[in-house]
Amino acid sequence: MIRERESRQLHIENLKKYLYFQTYIYQQRLNANQQKQKNIEERKKQLNHNLSQLIVEQEVINLYNNNLNQSKSTLHTLTQIISYRQKEIINEIYHYIYPIDNDNQNEYYIANIKLPQADSKIYQSGLYREHDHEIAAAVGYCSHLLLIISQLIQLPLRFPIDYHGTSAIKIYDYSLEINEFPLYPTTNLSAFRYGFYLLNRNIGQIMYHYHIGDRNTDFRNTLENLKELIEQYFINSTNNNQIQHYPALQTMKSTNYNNNDDEDFIGKKQNANVSSLSSFSSTSSLNENNDYDQHGDMELFPQIKTNKPRLAMQISQQQYD
Repeated sequence: MIRERESRQLHIENLKKYLYFQTYIYQQRLNANQQKQKNIEERKKQLNHNLSQLIVEQEVINLYNNNLNQSKSTLHTLTQIISYRQKEIINEIYHYIYPIDNDNQNEYYIANIKLPQADSKIYQSGLYREHDHEIAAAVGYCSHLLLIISQLIQLPLRFPIDYHGTSAIKIYDYSLEINEFPLYPTTNLSAFRYGFYLLNRNIGQIMYHYHIGDRNTDFRNTLENLKELIEQYFINSTNNNQIQHYPALQTMKSTNYNNNDDEDFIGKKQNANVSSLSSFSSTSSLNENNDYDQHGDMELFPQIKTNKPRLAMQISQQQYD
């Protein structure tokens, strides 16, 4: 009996120790679970806070996207306005100031003044002295028209032209030691012929920039090429491309719009009450803008401060598609 009692007491003691040990383990696990639950609650609060911030930021991003889309739409509209107005300017200059026509003998005239082609025999003899004033005026008109086009499309000419509204027009080829050549008949016939050649190269540069002509184009045909350039790209109603500019630093390619953009814009432009932006393209609004002349957006008679023009040898890198 005594052994049995002692055995039971020992068993009870062991059970108490086991119970105490299990209670201790349970308490430790309970504390750990409570700590984990606390951490989970804190994490949940943090996630909810982050979620609310993300919702707010998402709304801000949506607002920015809406503003960006509106800005893109405005930019698209303004680009159409500028492109349409530029074509309008060139069209008016071409028809009312420097019209280019040809007769049945395929001889071309600018402002009713005949300009023989560069390969004409008149430049190879002294006969050109009889028509030097006529030739000088025609070449001057070509130079002025070419300068206006290059400044409108922001494309620096490979061979800069020194034009001040006088007959003493000069063109420069900075790859040569003697880089100044006249664009008017002088006693030095070779210098004038080379200057005339450089003028044709400038016309070819703009034609290449807009993919006008092909490898078989004869760039000696000065007025013919200039007429083809203006009529095909700037005037022809079937050409709905926007005028491509040549920025000094181009970070991204311009967006290609569908071919009906210009036609849609012209229809919108005719309804002045619908779109207030269309009034921007009118001549009167341009004249009323006081900052227009100050910024020098288009100088018809560019002034050169130095004795020689600055080197502007940027060449269009546009390749044929």
